[in-house]
Amino acid sequence: MGGIFEETWCAFGGRTFTCLYITKENMLSALEDCGLRVEDDRKCFLYEIEGMYMVCARKSAGSAVSESSD
Repeated sequence: MGGIFEETWCAFGGRTFTCLYITKENMLSALEDCGLRVEDDRKCFLYEIEGMYMVCARKSAGSAVSESSD
């Protein structure tokens, strides 16, 4: 997942897009509430550069959130 912290719009490739206004704290709290966590390893990460972010989270061990199958 990726986006821009604390903005309601962004522009890429000459196009403007709306985006959800979210803080870093709100996002991390929402991930935790869903039973996900960002670990400091090669599979899970949070990159943040000048307000832009990219995050990959993993289901927490022992999480009560059930897995869905495709």
